[in-house]
Amino acid sequence: MNNEGCDIVDKIRINFKKAETKKCSEAGCNLRLDNLGSFVALKGEITIKNPCFNDLVSDLVKKPGDDPRICDYIIIKANGDIIVGLIELKSHKPSASIIKEQLENGSKIALELLKNLMFTFSKHNFFPIVLAQSWNATVFRKLSDSYVMDTRIIPKKCGDSFVEIIHKEKQKRERELQSKKQKKRR
Repeated sequence: MNNEGCDIVDKIRINFKKAETKKCSEAGCNLRLDNLGSFVALKGEITIKNPCFNDLVSDLVKKPGDDPRICDYIIIKANGDIIVGLIELKSHKPSASIIKEQLENGSKIALELLKNLMFTFSKHNFFPIVLAQSWNATVFRKLSDSYVMDTRIIPKKCGDSFVEIIHKEKQKRERELQSKKQKKRR
């Protein structure tokens, strides 16, 4: 693992102690965080209360006096490369439009967080993930066809592993990239 990865996780821990959590779990739905290596998981609704986001948060609020909708967790993983996971957990029937808004707002917070700490990352290492107890086929399809920061939303089942989701998604993205390259050659 490179030093930049350690630096990112350490700086986030120092600057966002109140938001840090060891697990991602909401009302009977959880994301397993096993075998992650160097990472930090932040609770979204606590993270946005950090004063460094005051200007951004006011832009994310729909109506004055409301809190902005944000994803449940932001995970920064650093093992050679930097991965940003935006995690939304649903125990009941999810609404595609609300989930998309929560993930989009989470992406803005994650980008601002990294920018404030003087780090950059490739949007190819960006993973908007939503887990639900059960899926309505229409909502699942709508989310599967939706994007956050030019990255397709990844709907999964509660109890899945972050490492496994990322591994499979990276393989899928690599196949898509290879397919595009082969089409260009023709």
